[in-house]
Order: sequence, then C-alpha cells, then structure tokens
Amino acid sequence: MSRRALAGFRRDAYAMLAGALLDPDEARLAHLAFQARRLQRLSNRLSGLAIYRQWSALLRVLSAGPRPPSDALRAEFTDLLAGPAASCIPCESHYLLAERHEVPLLNAALEREYAAVGLAWNPKAADAPDHLAVELEYMAFLCGREAHAWERRRVEDAGLALVRQQRFMRQHVGRWAPTFARELMATGSRVYAVVGEALEAFIHHDRDLIDLLLQSVSPASGVLRQPAATQGVP
Repeated sequence: MSRRALAGFRRDAYAMLAGALLDPDEARLAHLAFQARRLQRLSNRLSGLAIYRQWSALLRVLSAGPRPPSDALRAEFTDLLAGPAASCIPCESHYLLAERHEVPLLNAALEREYAAVGLAWNPKAADAPDHLAVELEYMAFLCGREAHAWERRRVEDAGLALVRQQRFMRQHVGRWAPTFARELMATGSRVYAVVGEALEAFIHHDRDLIDLLLQSVSPASGVLRQPAATQGVP
C-alpha cells in the first residue's frame, strides 16, 4: 500500500470510528454502512495489518446497517454514551482532569488546536471539543492533509501533517481513548463493544505507525526539520 493510500485508509478509519460514537440516527447509520461496505472491498490490502481482525469485525457490524433498529440502538447509545447516567463518558476531561474547573481550559486549548488548521468545533454534532468523536475527526482531517501531500509529492507537507498527528496523539487522544475503548468493550454491547475493540486496536497500532512514518521524514533523513515546539513532546 502506498503512503498516500495508507494515509487515505487511516483518514477513513478515524472518520468511521468518530461517526460510530455519535447519535446513531438513520442517516448516520446508512452513511456508516455505505462506508463500511466500501472499505470491505479493500480487505485483501489490509489483511497484513495487526488490526485486521478487529477492523473486519467492525466493518461487518457497521455494514449491516441499522440493525438492531435505530430506535433500539439510539436507546443503547443514550444509556452508554450520552445520557445523564452514561457508563462510558466519551470526553478527554473525564479521564485526564482531576478538577472540573480545568475543563474550560482544556476545551479552549483544543479549539485553538482545531482553529490552527482552519477547523471549528460543531456543537450540534458533539457536546464538547474534547468529545472523542471530535478528536478522531481532527485526526481524520490531518490524515487527509497527509494523503493530499503525498499525492502531490510534497514530502515536507506530509511530514508536517505527521508531526501534528504525533503531537495530538501523544498529548490528547492516545492518552485516554484506549481506556475509554476498554470500558466500551466491557459493556458487552453487540455494536459498541465491537466499536471499542476496534478503537483500542486502531489507536495502539496508529500511535506506533505515526512514529514509524515520521522517522522516514525525520531530521536524520535530512528531509524535514521538526519545529522546535514539537521536539521532545511527551
């Protein structure tokens, strides 16, 4: 798989996982089913990936469309992810912040991060900038920017997109999404446990993959110099 194709797959994977964590209305479920069936056609090109088993299971569930009926799935979504007594809170602040007064600071920092690449949080889709679906959509955008750079053979731009991905993974989504995913897996839900398993596997895999991809456009190669602000990011 070429670097452009790999970045494109990663973009679609992040976007699909994000969509699976939002309100499962019929339009969204139909879109997810369409995308899942499209990605299933690439299965022979993905069979070598370590996440193949979890990813294939996710595609099978999503490609089936709104089964169980969307009303039942929406009730489960509310119980697990969105209701006042939700058992799995899909927000970074829930996992990484000790004090509630820190939440506005985190969300302001995330909004600045999104704005730096021309994006804005949509409160109609997710209730906070630190919602996992928003963070995954941001990673999808960065992967799309990387794919476009590879297509145009702009190695430095691809490297800069990877630097942003690495920084955001280390500072945000990679620090808490696996824990959230394991909580989803523990619910035993026919749909959301599968989403959780695929999410955990994908985040672990992509965290390592970003590091490997970035090595090929690292200072050692002489192709890309990381901005000082991104060097030594914890």
